[in-house]
Amino acid sequence: HTWAMASCLLCSGGLVSAQAASAVAPAISGGVEYFHLKELDSNGSRLLAETGTRYTISAALDNASRYDPLTPWLYHAEITAYTGQVDYDGLSQSIDPTENNLPFGTDTNYLGARAEAQLGYQVKPAALPHALQLIAGLGVDGWRRRIHTGFTANGIQVSGTEEVYRVFYGKAALGIADLWSGGWHNQIQAGVKLPIRIVEDVNLRAVGYDN
Repeated sequence: HTWAMASCLLCSGGLVSAQAASAVAPAISGGVEYFHLKELDSNGSRLLAETGTRYTISAALDNASRYDPLTPWLYHAEITAYTGQVDYDGLSQSIDPTENNLPFGTDTNYLGARAEAQLGYQVKPAALPHALQLIAGLGVDGWRRRIHTGFTANGIQVSGTEEVYRVFYGKAALGIADLWSGGWHNQIQAGVKLPIRIVEDVNLRAVGYDN
């Protein structure tokens, strides 16, 4: 199966170290993600979709908090833990053909963590109040996904299962930074994040298959 996943940070904040003379700024932040996942078969047909919110807490260390024209290179290292329950809309899987591929809905619980390292280059055009950033990075994201037991429209019970994923990915982004405003450092990025390798461990014994 192939899958597509997107998450959008709705709100987060971290107070940057007030040591303005230092180029290194540790930060702790919390946030709420809007999470949307789709899993597709080889023909592009949707097998399942998940939508909901997840809660995050992150610890980061970087040198992007102030612009120094003599050292325009940036680095950013971050570890994030997240959890949440989202809505699951999918199809049953069973060795009984009369109970296979039936639509059903339930909930999914997520518990995971990701680690990411970025390297970037920052310039501040004289005509702009902000710095422009070009960023590339590598990371790994691992999570445990527990799909609850649910029921089809005609009352057939669909047993839940548990899956463990590890995704190695790369990313590239453009950023804009508002440098040091009242002790806060504000930054926004837009770009792409693509998987390099996906490791999946799925427990299918609950639906009659060998693992």
